[in-house]
Amino acid sequence: MKRNSGFSLVEMVIVAAIFALMMGVVFASATAGSKSMDIHQARISATQEARRGLDEMARELIRAPTAEIADETGETAWPAAGEWTGIQFRYPEGVDDDGEVDDWSAVITYSLDGDQLMRTDDAGSSRVLANGVTDFVIQQGDTQDEIWIQLTTEKTSRSNHVMQQPLQMRIRVRNE
Repeated sequence: MKRNSGFSLVEMVIVAAIFALMMGVVFASATAGSKSMDIHQARISATQEARRGLDEMARELIRAPTAEIADETGETAWPAAGEWTGIQFRYPEGVDDDGEVDDWSAVITYSLDGDQLMRTDDAGSSRVLANGVTDFVIQQGDTQDEIWIQLTTEKTSRSNHVMQQPLQMRIRVRNE
């Protein structure tokens, strides 16, 4: 009697089919995980970009008296009537012996230039505060010394998903 050793062709085809099915499931899971991570990274990047711009604005705006705030053209004074798409202000940097302001900062302007939130001043300095900005809105809050700023940034993941991240910040400025 002859002993059969090894596998038949049918057994090998079944094993190959099961192996291919298992590899397909593993590949699909890995692809979904990678895509999810790409989207999450784009969302994080958009949030960090918006937060970086808002934090920088808040540090300077919190020092500005309401009488020194205007729209980005310098023509309309605070409080805002409706929405602004830029803001211009200066803040005190020094006082004299009588407590009167004797030294002011340069006039600072925050505005949108394409998809960049820009900070410029009348001393000639200019720098980008945030990239990928799709919306920049400034409004008066509940009181005259409150400023609401909304900044929306947008990032595209490597898998071509567009992530928009709106962030808002309320800033209470000096009320002279």
